[in-house]
Formats: sequence, C-alpha cells, structure tokens
Amino acid sequence: MLPQLFKAVISNAGSLNETYHLTLGLLGQLLLRIPPTEADAAVTEALADKYELLIQGEMSCSDIQGWKTIQLLFSLGAVCLDSRIGLDWACTVADILHSLNACPEWCTIIAAFTDHCIQQLPQTLKRTNLFTLLVLVGFAEVLCVGTQTVFIDNANEKHNMILLKHFTEKNHAAVVDVRTRKRKTVKDYQLIQSQDSCTVGLPGQPEGQGCPKTLLSRYLGNFTSIISHLLQTSQDNGSPDAVEASWVLSLALKGLYNILKKHGVEHAHEAIQESGLTQLLVRKCSKGTGFSKLWLLRDLEILSIMLYSSKREIHSMAQDPEREQREQDKEHDSDHSSCCADDTDVNKPDPLEGLDEETILQRVLKGCSHSMLCSLSLTACQFMEEPGMAVQVRESKHPYDNNTNFEDKVHIPGAIYLSVKFDSRCYTEEGCDELIMSSSSDFVQDVHNFSGSPQKWSDFEIPGDTLYYRFMSDMSNTEWGYKFTVTGGHRGRFQTGFEILKQMLADDQVLSQLPLADIWEWQVGVACRQTGNQRLRAIHLLLRLLQCQSQT
Repeated sequence: MLPQLFKAVISNAGSLNETYHLTLGLLGQLLLRIPPTEADAAVTEALADKYELLIQGEMSCSDIQGWKTIQLLFSLGAVCLDSRIGLDWACTVADILHSLNACPEWCTIIAAFTDHCIQQLPQTLKRTNLFTLLVLVGFAEVLCVGTQTVFIDNANEKHNMILLKHFTEKNHAAVVDVRTRKRKTVKDYQLIQSQDSCTVGLPGQPEGQGCPKTLLSRYLGNFTSIISHLLQTSQDNGSPDAVEASWVLSLALKGLYNILKKHGVEHAHEAIQESGLTQLLVRKCSKGTGFSKLWLLRDLEILSIMLYSSKREIHSMAQDPEREQREQDKEHDSDHSSCCADDTDVNKPDPLEGLDEETILQRVLKGCSHSMLCSLSLTACQFMEEPGMAVQVRESKHPYDNNTNFEDKVHIPGAIYLSVKFDSRCYTEEGCDELIMSSSSDFVQDVHNFSGSPQKWSDFEIPGDTLYYRFMSDMSNTEWGYKFTVTGGHRGRFQTGFEILKQMLADDQVLSQLPLADIWEWQVGVACRQTGNQRLRAIHLLLRLLQCQSQT
C-alpha cells in the first residue's frame, strides 16, 4: 500500500485535486509510524519505473537507512515550488518533515541531508537546496486545509483551530475549534501558526537532546557565510540566478535573526565581528526595500515564493513552448473532477488502478494493531455524527412584481460554508432590479450583487452557515426573476465513518477486537439524530451488530 501512496503523490505533485493532497497528508502520518528501512523499500519500488525526482540530489549517502525517503520528500517539496499551484503542497511537505524531525528514528537522517544541502549554498542554487533552506528557517505561513492554526480573538485570547477552508478572495477562513468543536468564520489575518515561527526547525535533535551551543555555532557559521558572500557579490537583476540569490539572502537573514532571537547575541557576537557582517548589513539596510509598511511579513514571504515559481515557469516555457498548454489542461481537469484523468497523461498507468474502496480498507485494517482497531472504530462512530448535506431553494415570482423590496435569509446549521447555484433562467431588469447577497445581516461582508441577463448570474460560495439576501425592483419593467439553490458545505465524514465500520463488521478477525457494546450505543444515538439515507445506514450497522452478537 505504501508504494502506491508514493506513486500517487509523485505523479500528481501540485495538483489542485484535494484527494491527492489528502493522500500526501496520509503518507506523512504513515511515515511517522514505520521504520526508515521500510519507507526506503517503498520509495525504491515507487521510483522503479520512470520517476526521476532523486536526480535532484547526490546519492553519496544512499547507504544510510531513510536517506532515500528524506531525499524524496525534500525533492518533492522543491518540485512543488516550481509550480504556481503547488504552494499548498510544498507547505504540507515542510510540515511532514518537521513532524519526522521530532522522531528519534528520523531526526539524524534529516540533519545529515540538511547539512548536505546547506553546505552547497550559495554557490549551488538548485531548487532542492533552496527548499531545504526554506524548511530550515521556517516555511511561510500558508493556510492549508486541515492544518493546525491559532486564532486570536478580539480579547487577544488564543484558541487552537483546524482550518477547514480558506476563502482567499475574501480574506476569510472557515475553522473549527479543537476544544469545543464549534465552527466559525474568521478573518485570515487573525490566524497564526500553531508552532513558534521564530524557531529554527531543521535539522537537529528532538528538544531536550543534544547541545544547543553546538547547533548554534554550526548554523551561525552557515548563515553568516551565505549572507556575507551574497552581499559582497550582489548579483545584477538581469543575471539568470538573481531571483534565487535574492531569495537565499532573505532566508539566510531570517535564519540568523531566528537564532539570535532564540539564543541571544553573546555567542554570535565574535563570529559576526570576524566576518565583517555588520558593515555589509548596514550598507544593505541603508538602501531600503521599496515595500509599503502596510505589507505583512508573511505575505511578502509568500510573494517571494510566487516570484520564484513564476521565474522558473517562464524559464521552462521558453525551453518548452508546449508546457503552458499542458499546465492549463492539468488545472482544468483538477478543477472539474476528482476522478477524471489528465488529458496530457492518458498513457501514464494509474498507481491506484484496480484498488477500490473495499480493497483499500481491507489492507488498512490488516495493518492496524489491536489497540488501533478499537480507537479507529470509535472514531468512525464519531464521524457518523456529522450533520447531513442540507439543501434549500429560494425563488421569486415568475415574473416578479414591480415595486418589490423583499429581504430574507437561508440558515443551515452546522455548515462551514454555503454553496449558491443559480437557475439558468435568472433574469432581471439590468441596473434597476437587483438581488443582493451577503454573509452578514447588514449586507457589508461578502457582498454579491446580481442584475441583468442569465450570463451575469454566477455561482459562488460564501463562508458561514447563514446567507442573507434582498431583492428590490423599481416601478416598471419586469423579467423572469431569480431562483437559487443553497447547499451546506461539510467535510463528508459521515460516509467515511460508515464505510470503515461496515468493513470492520464484515471482517471476522477484526470483529473480535472491537468494543461492540460501545459501538452499539453510539450507533443508536446516530440513528436517532440523523435523517433520511444517513439514518438508514446507521440502522444497517445496528442490524449487522445484532447478527454479530447472534453469531458469537
């Protein structure tokens, strides 16, 4: 199963398809639970065909167990940086590496590979070295679905949250509180990384081990050397590596600042004085940046990554004129269907071909320990408590009346966002008769206005669980009117929980390890609270539990 996950991730790196992004997250969780030897074997099998990611780094240390896996992850993150749609992926890879670095089995391997890449800077500005430096000093704060974040409310109190959806065009984010499990919509600038972004994350030993002074001395030397070299050479803006050099300089400065902030200036004073770095920094700072003071640092960091990606993309298209069309086709397919193959890769074998849901679940369950089976079954029960996908329809008279001033709202409890889809016949007198929609009762937040011919009525999503709308018409001329359908957006966990429990109850070996009494009690509650097909599925599981009891 693990080689298939590697193949799926490598084949679809940077894809807009959320399924593959979730596959990457699942891969990261599995790596935390298996030894490096087993991970390397899976990587070797996954790369046996035609994948060439490992070319990005030398194989001088390939005899170290876990080296292939770590090299693949760093190379994968570097590849994602080259794509304008791969920023979320690169951030997720960085999170996986930070999680592995906390494991004693992996931290020394990550440290060795990081040292191997950092020592090549700034002379060798290849993408794997850049990504390694980016992970070392702290990845930019990218709001990815499923990541942990901290919400700071108006009272300056902190709340641990999980990001459900980021509405970039509205600067809003849908989150769920880890403690209360309540969902809310907040401004994205009120969210910060859950971990200290000022802490150097890689490489090194887990906290409490090793000698901080030794680590400080090693990284301080790397950063001062990189900064001094780049400030003295100061490449021209027209040089091929100008973007990479500027980016490496900013990341090295960030790393130096993080070390000084965490450990103090005392140990670093002598090294900085000897390198002549102070004079170089004064000369650099006196020129200014040209940026507005209103910009947030995290936004500038993300812009620097996008600038690098754009530069790489322009360079690649100059060498391959057909690349732009292939990228557009890939984005188009990813946007419209999670099960549709990329038109440009019709001859590429699907790494998941022949594996249906039942087969995948069977293999996962076989790999679970007895204690994990118990926890997994109760988690599946909890998933089934998720409310169903509620749908509501609103429409005017057809045609509508003159002198109309109507206001109402659509409320779907438990929704993290609302999806609005218009009827293709929507039509009002343009500029005179208007439908206004908003996520707030005062029609200030997330405002959408619609008026005129059917071509001007575009479907959209709005954060929160309530949609407010107002329709106004003047004293003359009417058209067909409006009709729209509102669907509450959820995470789709009910179906996941049902499929897991159904497979568990069908497997006799797994069945003997399950807390059947607890599952029965939970499913009775689910059947009482759910409606429609979801209630029927809960009853199906209850009947299966009765059969299991009679068989035992």
